[in-house]
Amino acid sequence: MRLTSLLAVGLVLITAVCAFPQEDGVIKSWDFEADVEDWVTPDSKGEIGRTDVKEAVYKGQWSLEFKFPQRGIPEGETGEIPGIFAVPLPDGAPALQTVSFAVATAFSVPLIVAIDEEDGSSYSTIIWSQAGQWNECVLQLADFRLGDDSSDENAKLDPDQVKSLAFGDGSLFMRMIGEAGVPIYVPPAQPMRIWMDELVLSSKEPEKPDVATEEDKTKVVIDKCDDATIKWLVLGGDDLSLKTVTPEDDEAKYLEIGYLSPAGKLFACVRPITVGSLADCTSISFEVKVEMDAQLFLNVEDTREWRYSTVENVQAKPDWQRIEIPLASMQAEADSGAQGQVDASKIKQFVIADVKAMLESTISANTWSVRNVTAHK
Repeated sequence: MRLTSLLAVGLVLITAVCAFPQEDGVIKSWDFEADVEDWVTPDSKGEIGRTDVKEAVYKGQWSLEFKFPQRGIPEGETGEIPGIFAVPLPDGAPALQTVSFAVATAFSVPLIVAIDEEDGSSYSTIIWSQAGQWNECVLQLADFRLGDDSSDENAKLDPDQVKSLAFGDGSLFMRMIGEAGVPIYVPPAQPMRIWMDELVLSSKEPEKPDVATEEDKTKVVIDKCDDATIKWLVLGGDDLSLKTVTPEDDEAKYLEIGYLSPAGKLFACVRPITVGSLADCTSISFEVKVEMDAQLFLNVEDTREWRYSTVENVQAKPDWQRIEIPLASMQAEADSGAQGQVDASKIKQFVIADVKAMLESTISANTWSVRNVTAHK
């Protein structure tokens, strides 16, 4: 079962009541200074509470603390969902434009943020939480995508139909695909803690346009990699570090990805794409620097789970290197059922991967710098 479906199942289990004050564009906010009584979890081993430990508080004197043991889902069980906590929104969230919060985690993990509508449709997105720091996150409605196993009559997230907001430890997703036989390194399960503070649902317009909308008539920006909110899903890798870097000179910000991939394993970074946003595009480009010479495996996947890929060799040198991949040159991966050429209108994700450790049975360690991921018409 897909993680989006698991989140939807978990949200169905959640019922409670909360009020909705409206002021200064704030639809609803939580600073956790008083309590966490509205918050619940479908994880039978999870505990929701508060903490006033200084290092675990972003602002004020208290933050939400969610404790649970990381683990997979026992075969045949669908009601037990590890690492998820949520809050019901019985009055919906009319005029919702942005969801902002600060989050910290005991270990570096991807986090799933999901919004469930009254009809059962589930929308979700991915963010990265780097351990040892507070990660400030701002999400807009366009960041949330309808789950592969979900359906909606208008395929659109409707704020007035929202009934709950959930957060989940994305390492559950990695455990699931690891158990399915995909050769990725999954860190050992640990007692896990997630801290959250200053959660705000706002009707204010986003400060900058959505990264998946047209910047001009000839290109569609997928991710400039200049946002503090890192919206990439990491699969595999040990000693992970993802951060948005602001250069001391006037150069543009970029995403820095550091990792170690154990022998026999692959490492991949996945950037979800709004389906339909790349219609009529004929190529994808990005700028990259690598600490060590690398053979990058580049892949797109569409809504049919058809995959198309190519390989690019990148040398370690101080200058940015621009790579542009014509979609027509990408090879269909037969084991995914793919046929013919890429249908850009159906693309749902773009992947940059290191397969050296898997192919050569040796450890692969590297640091990538990536910026300006863009599709071209």
